[in-house]
Amino acid sequence: MTPAALLALLALPAAAAGLTPASLDFGVRAEEIGARCESAVRAADGALKALASLPAAARTFANTPRALDDIRWDLSDSRAVDVFLKYVAVSSAARAAANDCETRLEQFSVDVTSREELFAAVSSYAARREPLGEEEDRRLLEK
Repeated sequence: MTPAALLALLALPAAAAGLTPASLDFGVRAEEIGARCESAVRAADGALKALASLPAAARTFANTPRALDDIRWDLSDSRAVDVFLKYVAVSSAARAAANDCETRLEQFSVDVTSREELFAAVSSYAARREPLGEEEDRRLLEK
């Protein structure tokens, strides 16, 4: 399948995710993939540290459980193109770098779930037992 045909198949879901044909560079260099992946992980880690450092009295649903969820999804979404390249990049080095990026993102995700400071942040907010209007918000907090 040609890259153009693949893009045609992906057009609707890709457009909904903010991906455009211009954002898919099938000839990307492996170093670029690795650098973008590490940069995104560092940015997410910084956002998580900021979230954890909020004083307990300043915690809200939006800046604690919702923010934690958003940070994780934003990281995943921001690197979706690079991870996708593991299947379609022209060079084997780029495919390997994309695979390494996916592995790095998965490990970071696992590490996030075991960070005590994040557990403490969400727990301190949850202990307030504030009423949440949306079912989705209640389910997110229960997780």
